[in-house]
Amino acid sequence: MMKNLLYILLFAATFAIFADDHRMGPEMKQKMWMAKIKLDLAEMKGPRSVAEVKEMRENRLADLDLLIKSGKYRAEQLTRLEGARDRLMSMELPTQEMLNERHQTRIKRAKQMMKNKAQMRNGMDRERQKRWMRQRELREDRVLKNKRRKY
Repeated sequence: MMKNLLYILLFAATFAIFADDHRMGPEMKQKMWMAKIKLDLAEMKGPRSVAEVKEMRENRLADLDLLIKSGKYRAEQLTRLEGARDRLMSMELPTQEMLNERHQTRIKRAKQMMKNKAQMRNGMDRERQKRWMRQRELREDRVLKNKRRKY
C-alpha cells in the first residue's frame, strides 16, 4: 500500500516539475527577437504608398492572368481563379489616409501582442491563470455531477 502511494506521489511530482511555466527558452527568445526586428522595420519603413499598392495589385492580376491562361486547371479551379481576379479588379484602391491608418493599427496590434506574450512568460498574467483554473474546476465538477447522476 505504501509503495503504491509512493508511486502516485512520484507520478504527481513529475507533472509539477515538468509543467510548462511559460518561461522563455532559447527558441522563444529567438522568435521574440525576430518579431521585434520585423516590428522595428515596419515602423522605420512606414506605410506603403498608393503607387506601391497599385503596383502590387497589377503584379497579382498579371499572376492570376498567367494562371488562368496556362490551361493547367479544371473548370471549378478555373472559376475560383477567375472569381479571385474579378474580386481584385472590383476593389477600389485605398487612399493614403487608409493605408496610414492600417499601418498604425498593425503596429499597435503587434506591440500589444508582444507585450502580452512577454507578460505571460514572466508570469504577470495571473488573473488569466486564475480564471482558467476556475473554469477547469467548474468543468471537473460538472463531470463528477454527471457521473453521480442516476438515469
